[in-house]
Amino acid sequence: MTSLPPIVCPFCAIHCDDILLGNDRGSGGINLTDCERAAEGYHSLLDTSPPPRLGSESVAQQLIFDFAAEHFANRSCLNVVTCGTDLSTAKTLQTLAGLGKIKLWIDETVSEAAWRTATSREGNVTATIGDIRRHADLIWLIGDVAPSYPRLLTRLDAKGKQVVASEQWDAESLAELYFRLRQSDSDEPNKLQPDKRTPAIRNASYLAIVIGPNAFAPKEAISVASLLAKMVWYLNRNQRAVTLQIDRAATNRSLTAWRSNASLPSITDSMSSEGTVDIRLGNALFDKRMASLQIGGVDDGRARAQAYLPASTAGIDTTAMAIRGDSTVSLSLEQQIKTSSQTVGELLARLVEASG
Repeated sequence: MTSLPPIVCPFCAIHCDDILLGNDRGSGGINLTDCERAAEGYHSLLDTSPPPRLGSESVAQQLIFDFAAEHFANRSCLNVVTCGTDLSTAKTLQTLAGLGKIKLWIDETVSEAAWRTATSREGNVTATIGDIRRHADLIWLIGDVAPSYPRLLTRLDAKGKQVVASEQWDAESLAELYFRLRQSDSDEPNKLQPDKRTPAIRNASYLAIVIGPNAFAPKEAISVASLLAKMVWYLNRNQRAVTLQIDRAATNRSLTAWRSNASLPSITDSMSSEGTVDIRLGNALFDKRMASLQIGGVDDGRARAQAYLPASTAGIDTTAMAIRGDSTVSLSLEQQIKTSSQTVGELLARLVEASG
C-alpha cells in the first residue's frame, strides 16, 4: 500500500485523523508504527479473521444463535456491556433499551466513573482538545493517560507546554497538595517539604488537568474526585484551570442524553461484582468478568466469553460515525476493506429477537 490519504483511526477515543495505512509519509499523516495502539489494532484485525466460537470449538454462526436462544430463554432484559460504540450501534442499543429488551452498561475504570459522579455534584470547568492545544501553558496528567491514548500529548501540542504527571492520587496526598496550593509561597517552606508541582500549578496561566483511567485510588475514588473538583474551582479564582477526561463512550452518552435525557450506568459502580454480563460488545478493557457472549472485537477465548460471534469493525470493514472522546465533533470512520461480516448492531438485534 502506498500514497494513501490519511484516515480516521477507530482504535482509541481521540480518533486521530492523520493515520496512514501505507508507508508513504508524504500524504500529511503518520505511519502506523508511530502509534502502538493503532498498529496493534489494525494488525490484529487485518491479519486474522476469528470464526464463531462456542466453548473451545469453532462453530457455524447459526449455532451461536441457537445457544443464545436457549441460554437467554428466561431473561426478559439482557445486560449488555461496552466500552463504547459507533453511532449506528448506539442507536440500536438505545432502541432495544427503550423497548426494555436490554440494559446498557459502560465498561470503565472506577476513577472515570467517580469523576463523572463528582462533577455532576460539584460542577466542572471542562475544555476540549482544541482549547488545550491553543491556550494551555501547563498540562497536568493524572492516571494512565499516555498508555491509554498514546498520541494525546501530540494532539495537545505538548512539546510547546510544560507537562507534569501524577500516576494516582489518594485522599491524603491530594489533600496535602490542595493545602500547599492554598498557602502563600512564604508559608510553604516552613510547613511542608518542597514539592515541584505546587509552584508549577500555582503559576500557570492556563492549567489543563487531563484525567486518565486509574487516576484515583479505587477505594477512595469518589472522595478524591470530589476534592479535585473543589480544587479546580479554587484555582479558577486567580487563574484559568480546566479539565479533560476522554470518554470512550461519548457517542453512546450523547445519543442517550439527546433521546431520553438520561445517563448510562457504569458497570464499575452500579453492577455488583457478582452481576451477570450477558453480552459484551467488543473487547473487555477493565471489567474482566466472563460474558455469556461476546460480539465483535478480539476473541480472547473462554476466559472472557462462553461464546464469541465475529462482527465488522467501524473504520475497518464498515463505515460509521463516532463522536470524539472530548464530545466536540462527529467523525466518519471509513471502510478500508470489504468483508461479509455483519455489524455489531445487526447481530445484537438478531440475537435479542431470537432470544424472545
